[in-house]
Amino acid sequence: MASNLIRKNDPTTLATVWHHMQTTCREMRHLLERTCQNYLIGQLRDVSVGLWGADGQMLAAPLGMPNQFMGTGLAIQVVYEKFGDDLHPGDVILTNDPYGAHCPHLPDWGFIRPIFYGDELLFFTMVRGHQEDTGGSYP
Repeated sequence: MASNLIRKNDPTTLATVWHHMQTTCREMRHLLERTCQNYLIGQLRDVSVGLWGADGQMLAAPLGMPNQFMGTGLAIQVVYEKFGDDLHPGDVILTNDPYGAHCPHLPDWGFIRPIFYGDELLFFTMVRGHQEDTGGSYP
């Protein structure tokens, strides 16, 4: 697993990799804010992005709303338990279940994507943003 690779390296390598992950998150969020057509995400910045290990442990989440990304490790564990070995490169899992998938509430859609190196699942990326109208009792 990726965490074993990092533990074997020196502190400089660890810091370099961690800062690169933080930069990747900032770039993910910047791209999302510049291209989205959702007012809540593009203007009010009601969105979070991050990287989580294959075990659901947070690796990097520099920007966002804590209520959106703090439960994502639990959501990733649910995704892994549900799909397990059926996860493949290119998969994207959409979740907004506040009860079974640890999402803050129904309008916060979370897009979770597994990232592989060869056949090995290394980590997950997540983008969770507040949608303007997701239906429900009174759309």
